Amino acid sequence: MFCDSYFNDTPPSDWSYLSFLETLKPVFMSTDQDVSLSENSALRKRYRNVLKRIVSEKRDNEQVKVATSLLQKDETHGIKEFWENINLDKKWQENGCVLLFLTFDYILVNLLSP
Repeated sequence: MFCDSYFNDTPPSDWSYLSFLETLKPVFMSTDQDVSLSENSALRKRYRNVLKRIVSEKRDNEQVKVATSLLQKDETHGIKEFWENINLDKKWQENGCVLLFLTFDYILVNLLSP
């Protein structure tokens, strides 16, 4: 399951719900449908269930400490914006605007560099 691989492949100090969603971004970008905040509930539940399992299995002291801390937090900062940005990115990608913005950023960085 993807949730398990996120926790196995990511150092506990980097764990967060937003980081978890960011690793799923390519999946969301590859679908034809708009994604919505309503999908957030099921993903958050999966994320929290793995954290609970880490605590109950007492895998590793650092993992248990971080998982316990995350379960006590209300990790909502940036989540709504994440979902809004996914759909914006998809629209830009469909219209070929991503290349334009990347090119503009490159030109702007080169103009501002000493």
